[in-house]
Amino acid sequence: MMNILLADDELPLLNFLSRGLRSEGYECTSINELHEVLPFIKKLTANSDTR
Repeated sequence: MMNILLADDELPLLNFLSRGLRSEGYECTSINELHEVLPFIKKLTANSDTR
């Protein structure tokens, strides 16, 4: 299943979007600190290279 990355500095909007997508059966990762987005993506790609 595809994991959807949501990134926004407005926590209420982020929670709303995340709840809506999860209720439809999607898997979500939420980040509300925008400076953490690139390190998170780099970590994911590094982990996928070792599989």
